Amino acid sequence: MIISSENLLDIINAKGIENSIYQKAEILQIAICDYPGPVQEPIHFLNILEKEIGNPLTFDRIHSYQTKLDLNKDGWKAESLSVILHIFNGDKNLKLNEILEALSSFYFTNKNTFESF
Repeated sequence: MIISSENLLDIINAKGIENSIYQKAEILQIAICDYPGPVQEPIHFLNILEKEIGNPLTFDRIHSYQTKLDLNKDGWKAESLSVILHIFNGDKNLKLNEILEALSSFYFTNKNTFESF
């Protein structure tokens, strides 16, 4: 199961969440909101980026694509991609789908903690 935007908000609003998990959830939510078009869910965001940029979605691949965008036409897209680059936290070996899977695993492993909010 893949985390939803609603689940991301649960993590962001929860008390006592590890800072690195909180930051990843917040970064992903901001990047989704900034991306132009009707993108609402993390899985849709991932699928769109895979179609536009290709696989694997690594820091270097996203950064390279982002720097080539025309800011007059694709300013919001460039902003969203600039934001999502922070989710890698300097680890260029990670792939965006792995980060999404780790957030999903965290959420669903701790799901009962979030249901009380």
